[in-house]
Amino acid sequence: MKIGILVSHPTQFDIPVFRLGANTIEVVYSNNALTETIFDPELGRNVLWSKNNFKGYKYLVVPKKRSIFYLYNHIKNSNYDLLITNGYFTLHYIVGIIAGRRYANKNSIRLDSVMFRNVSALKKTLKKILFGILNKFIDHYFVVSSLSRDYLTYFGIDKAIISFYGYITDEKLFKFKTIKNIDNIISERKM
Repeated sequence: MKIGILVSHPTQFDIPVFRLGANTIEVVYSNNALTETIFDPELGRNVLWSKNNFKGYKYLVVPKKRSIFYLYNHIKNSNYDLLITNGYFTLHYIVGIIAGRRYANKNSIRLDSVMFRNVSALKKTLKKILFGILNKFIDHYFVVSSLSRDYLTYFGIDKAIISFYGYITDEKLFKFKTIKNIDNIISERKM
């Protein structure tokens, strides 16, 4: 089996999965600025992805020049049994979904979206339309929580095509109380 996973950048959640599946998984990074410092809004600070994040699994980075054409052609020529795209809101992800529908044996999306309480009726209606269209391209949905599953079923996605995509986390890393502690843990582990 050959699995392609389209993500923007490496995360501490994904890398262990990529390494465990190194014989079957090919990671396609859509963010070609992986060697530059970027601001991570979830951590609230600038991050330079360590070279260790790219060891132990097969990956490629979509080049800046003609990136959309490159990505489409790469998926077309890869013969994936399964393509997992990490969302649907960037141009690269949309191209991945379209190319995956056409050229991968099975096409899927991984989501961590959840329903917020104060969402307007218009936005909910637009999301239902979006998922109605998206569902024509997707064979399966992977979610990271029951809240994400509930989000999809609210918008009309059948539970039978939803599965959980577990994260592997480093509990010591996530028990930090200050940014200083996380920096110490990261440097300890040479991340």
